Amino acid sequence: HLHMILFIIANLFMIITGLPQTESVNTEVLDLGSDESSCSNFTDFPRQTGGAIGALVKNKPLICGGNDNNSDDCFLYQNGEFTPLINKMFKKRDSASSIIINNKLWVTGGKDNSLLVVHNSTEYIDINKEGTEVTVEPGPDLPTPLVYHTIMFINQSYAMVIGGWTAYN
Repeated sequence: HLHMILFIIANLFMIITGLPQTESVNTEVLDLGSDESSCSNFTDFPRQTGGAIGALVKNKPLICGGNDNNSDDCFLYQNGEFTPLINKMFKKRDSASSIIINNKLWVTGGKDNSLLVVHNSTEYIDINKEGTEVTVEPGPDLPTPLVYHTIMFINQSYAMVIGGWTAYN
């Protein structure tokens, strides 16, 4: 399995990978406006994980969840490093899906590896302007528990949930 999160910031393409956990650089930035293939001396994500989700929240990369024991954690990339945020998600979420709604990260479904449970719950994650605090609010439940699914916007008013599994295994 190869799990990754992709961000595009101006001409920079940030790739955060977690698996395979050996022999890999887990964060790279490609400069799409340059002939060079990547930026050197870039800070790696602080832990090796897969199944994390993320997006640009208020123009800052926010990464949450994953398949390790701390899968309710969130990290914000700013000032050249990944900073763990104090508040955590309500649930541990591996292989969830997310999109940005009203400048907040809407996290849907996922699984808790320690409890062997697939979630139907969702939550909204917001960061303050300074990027020092995160606010977590419950969102509407999905009609069924989902993991390994995708969520995407159809237009400004509707999002579509596609695929996924409803059980842990």
